Amino acid sequence: MKRLWIGILAVTVLLVGGIWASLGLLSVHNRLSGQLYEAAIAAQKDDMAKARELMADAEKYWEKHRAFTAAFSDHEPIEQIDQLFARARICREMGLSAQYALICAELSEVSSAIAEGLKLTWWNLL
Repeated sequence: MKRLWIGILAVTVLLVGGIWASLGLLSVHNRLSGQLYEAAIAAQKDDMAKARELMADAEKYWEKHRAFTAAFSDHEPIEQIDQLFARARICREMGLSAQYALICAELSEVSSAIAEGLKLTWWNLL
């Protein structure tokens, strides 16, 4: 009987851990996507100062939570986000506002797609 309770406890801990990780990742990517969307809108309106500020905040937030995301999700979208942030820095330095807005929007879409894939569903918990 003791082994049964140990097994139930282990499964419960794994289930709660999976739910916690999924909700945490969903929160990170929803916030990141929102910041990047706002940066894209600002860049499209040629408000590059605001776009730069929003993008800098988003990039700091990404760097802070990148390891957490890498621990619990696929690495290909993470590398794509890193590459897009690098391209955005280049466009910002060159003053290419249209391309900068496009990259901000693309970053927002990638982050949103990650969040969509991490939504709490029964098949994600398996």
